[in-house]
Amino acid sequence: MWMDLWRRLQGLAINSKDDPDGEDSPEICGRLAIQEYEQFLRSESKAALDNAVKFGYKSIRTACSSDKLLPDRLSNLSCMLCGRYELANMIEDLDDAIMISTQAFESIPHSPELLSNMSRMYELRCWRKDNPADLEESIKLARLATTLTPSANLSKAGLLSNLGDRLHSRYKLANGIADLEEAIGVTRQAVNSTRDRDDNWATYFYNLSRQLISRYERTGEIVDLEEAVRIARLSVNSGSQNFYSQAAMLDSLGDILTTRHIRTRDVTDINEAIEVTREAVDTTPPAHARRWTYLNSLGNRLRHRYERTGEMTDLEVAVTVIRQAVSLWPSNQADQPTLLIGLGGHLIRRYELTGLLLDIDEAIVAMRKAIDSTTLTGSAKANALTCLGSALGLRYERTAVMADIEDAIKATREALDFPQRRDERSSTLTTLGNVLFRRYGQKRDVANLEEAITVTRQAVDSIPHDDFARLKHLSSLGVMLRSKFEQTAKTTDLEEAIMVARQGVNATQEDDPNKLVYLYNLSNKLGRQYYETHNRAHLDEAASRCLLLLPLQGKLGIARQLGKDIIDLLPTVNTKLLDRADQQFVVSEFSGVAANTCASLLEVNQSSDALYYLEKGRAVIIGQLVDARSDLSTLVHQYPDLARRYEQLRKEVNTPATELNQDRAGIWDSRCMAIADLDACVTEIRNTPGQERFLLGQTTAEMQECAAGGTIVIVNIAIRSDAIIVSTEGIQVLNLPKLLYGDAKGWLDRKWTGRRGERAQKNKEYLEYLSWLWEVCVKQVLDEVDNSHGTAYGLPRIWWIGTGLASSMPFHAAGKHFTGSTENALSRAISSYTPSIKALGYSRYRARAADPKGGTLLITTMPTTPGNDQGLGQNSHKPPRLPGVKEEKVQVTGVAGSHLKVESLDHPSVGQVIDRLENCYIAHFACHGYTDHSDPSNSGLILQKRVEGQDEQDRLTVRKVSELRLEKAQVAYLSACSTAENISERLQDEVIHVVSGFQMAGFPHVVGCLWPSIDSVCVEVASEFYSLMLGNGGEGLVRKGGVASALRDAVLKVRAENMGSPLLLRSEDPVLKEMLNGPSTACSVIPSLSKPSSTQAPKVRPRCIRIAVGVSFVWTQRASPRLNRHLRHTHDLDRLSDREENIPGSPRDLYRLGYIAEAGLLSRSPIAIDLINKNK
Repeated sequence: MWMDLWRRLQGLAINSKDDPDGEDSPEICGRLAIQEYEQFLRSESKAALDNAVKFGYKSIRTACSSDKLLPDRLSNLSCMLCGRYELANMIEDLDDAIMISTQAFESIPHSPELLSNMSRMYELRCWRKDNPADLEESIKLARLATTLTPSANLSKAGLLSNLGDRLHSRYKLANGIADLEEAIGVTRQAVNSTRDRDDNWATYFYNLSRQLISRYERTGEIVDLEEAVRIARLSVNSGSQNFYSQAAMLDSLGDILTTRHIRTRDVTDINEAIEVTREAVDTTPPAHARRWTYLNSLGNRLRHRYERTGEMTDLEVAVTVIRQAVSLWPSNQADQPTLLIGLGGHLIRRYELTGLLLDIDEAIVAMRKAIDSTTLTGSAKANALTCLGSALGLRYERTAVMADIEDAIKATREALDFPQRRDERSSTLTTLGNVLFRRYGQKRDVANLEEAITVTRQAVDSIPHDDFARLKHLSSLGVMLRSKFEQTAKTTDLEEAIMVARQGVNATQEDDPNKLVYLYNLSNKLGRQYYETHNRAHLDEAASRCLLLLPLQGKLGIARQLGKDIIDLLPTVNTKLLDRADQQFVVSEFSGVAANTCASLLEVNQSSDALYYLEKGRAVIIGQLVDARSDLSTLVHQYPDLARRYEQLRKEVNTPATELNQDRAGIWDSRCMAIADLDACVTEIRNTPGQERFLLGQTTAEMQECAAGGTIVIVNIAIRSDAIIVSTEGIQVLNLPKLLYGDAKGWLDRKWTGRRGERAQKNKEYLEYLSWLWEVCVKQVLDEVDNSHGTAYGLPRIWWIGTGLASSMPFHAAGKHFTGSTENALSRAISSYTPSIKALGYSRYRARAADPKGGTLLITTMPTTPGNDQGLGQNSHKPPRLPGVKEEKVQVTGVAGSHLKVESLDHPSVGQVIDRLENCYIAHFACHGYTDHSDPSNSGLILQKRVEGQDEQDRLTVRKVSELRLEKAQVAYLSACSTAENISERLQDEVIHVVSGFQMAGFPHVVGCLWPSIDSVCVEVASEFYSLMLGNGGEGLVRKGGVASALRDAVLKVRAENMGSPLLLRSEDPVLKEMLNGPSTACSVIPSLSKPSSTQAPKVRPRCIRIAVGVSFVWTQRASPRLNRHLRHTHDLDRLSDREENIPGSPRDLYRLGYIAEAGLLSRSPIAIDLINKNK
């Protein structure tokens, strides 16, 4: 409105003529009024505005009724009075403005500008006097102004924007969604009809961003929030020269970024919000009347950052800033309650941290003063009442004065009578639930508890699952449900309490200061569940959660002992009773325990124990599968009857429940009995001479034996980072101080795939990642490895094991990659990967035990693949054709046919493949693969079956493969995508994927891929690989130790043959050449020093391939030609579980050791018992 008015007043000043009658003439007074008002608009000077009003009144008083300019002077004066009202908050000015503009309207009823200005005045009076009728009049006038203005008129956009603003105001008052939708619609019209960088362009964008935020707050639709951020940035970048408008837009952008931060907990948003709000403060002159507004905003945003990071400095600065805002606040301003509410909120947060009673007392006084203000209405009053209820509830906890809790309940109930936004109402509901729960604690009235749970459930249900604001509501609900269980003894209440506590732990980011609280809450409830169920799985999980707390508090000694206790107790969790999916869930609850225990043991130089517990606490499911396939030859020879009984019981226990023809109860009972008998049998075996360590973890000496012919390198990233180097000569620990957890997490969280236009940057960043990994880890490791420890072609043989975050790092590809460079792992070692040392030992045993007699080469191909009508994520469409698999079959058959009998299966079913695998020596699959992120055991290879005359997908899953026991198996070559993908964060240390499934089936050597592969390259690599691997008669079918070397040499040869196929990343810069390669140990990204010519080959798309070679996975960078569409695509099952959150709370008491001991109560842990006794 003010921009329109300014232009109008400037026009009137230019067109007015000098009046010969002197200074007191209406013309002169009118012109002086305009000049003073222009000065006010430039400087926000109250004196200039007062002069403008004075001259405006004088221009009217000295004019005669027939003066043609009188209506314009009336209109101008009404605008000046309205401006003074907004500056000084004197209601008399606003009433006079409306009265005078009404007089002008009688003379010029068809003036759109006058109607629009009157609309603004009525809107202001509505908010001041809480009179909805004024707002209705405001909207009516705004509509009339818009209707009277032709579409071609330049002022149409401004009038539309004003109408949108009025409708938005009615939405905030009455909460009618139709008003909000219409407001957004007409404001979009204003934006679309205005040229970029027009004087009012930024204002329209500003209004639209505020309306979109309102819709987001109503619906929770993230798309509105993202558009609001984008539009707010546009308004800020408009180049406005008016410091007031620019400051308002900066403040608005800060508010919207804060809203997004609350939704996503992204700290970069709150950092930017604080930055732009500081700019708004700095842009505003110190004496400006609205400076306090931006100081208030800055204080609120600093408080939000404190709540996210726990940085006390932010909270202290926030309190200081908000007090500055209060000191600058004009006593006659209607916004006083907003400031008081903000100050109260800051003081409440500081009280929660420090326990200073003076803070909570001052907060309550501020809230009461805000509520008593006559200018506080609607949602603002509801928010003040909610804050008052929260403060009174906190003071009651401290003083136990019942009047406080009664007043708190009264205030929050009253707040619910006012209209509120979705997020505001959820906070009010939870606050009411909390104070009712406190009253229940005093009076033990079950009705209070039931109502508390009911209203808190409503709060939880009103917040989207991916909104981090949901955490605090879940926190309160979990506490209430735990208390309800204590009152009712119903396990369903405790189970739900545990569920919401687990949601909080899983949803909270690692650097969130509330993580401690959520871990404690979960441990506490799990410990309580153990006492009810005596299920050691609950106890173990409670202890594992407790373990995560201790390093954060510097209690590494306790962490070490608790970690060892947890891992020692893991075998007592009877996962044999569960199917694979449930086993994965149970094991996932102990994620990170082994890595943290290892790190805490290395801190005191206990390297042997560190390695022992790391091995024992990882790859638990794979370890069970290995145990079920263990070599019984010694036992059979010494104690045949005992061996026979053990084998019978082992088979009974490991038979999938789905294959048993019993009802559910019968299966459970018989399985429990079988497990008990098996445990008794194992105990009996261990009591016999020579079998004392039957099925126990490997000793240090046994682990060292597994490193024969090479070196095992375990990289562990936890509270510290280390490489444990295992060779037949001994165990060496190499500390990696530069391999920081935060840096590693940052690299691993990046997405390496994207649009074509992003490939150059993605490739550049991946090179930086490989170089970083080389410098902080791999170079130091290789420098320590003795080249005499098992070499092939002069290079050391290394088996990498990554634990925790390191489980998905491409150690083999680390390095600096440019022509002639040897500063990379490819040039210095032959690398493979293994899930665990135990798995490596099993693989080597299988390699020795495999009987090649009569074994075949089975080639399975799927040139075409049917679609999946089950609608499972990306698999619901028909996968692309793979024409290259036919040529691949021809090449492999030609190379291997003279050594092995070749069997070929085209478009087979799972059953057909499993039947042929029984007699298979080498299995070669050329087909699509897929990964199920939520259930890795459901990942697999896509085959097909015939159902009612139609082809359907048939999936050879990890679960099915790992149940096989193949005696002749030696090599599996999985020319399919994603067969070694391991991205399930909670199951990273379990290493469950298609490759490990084939290893458990009996294949000691497996080649697989992490990302999509290319037909043409697959053909070349496969042909060369088989030529190198299959020796002549004197060397046997598979050259000793030659699988990894054959694969590496095959890749190197294909790379050399494709040196003319570069990846053109950026035509204006020196390019990075990426060699087309197959699965290998090699990194394929090589920078070129020359610029590309226009005749160079098409761009290729980088893809990362992970290869498994004998319990070992090799990651490489895979190039995919842009023009080749026959990629062996990954088909991920996007079964995304709801993002679930938990609970904030005060971390103060968590630093008491007794609470920690209670959280991880271990009945068989001496240190836990000691801690509990000390804190009774």
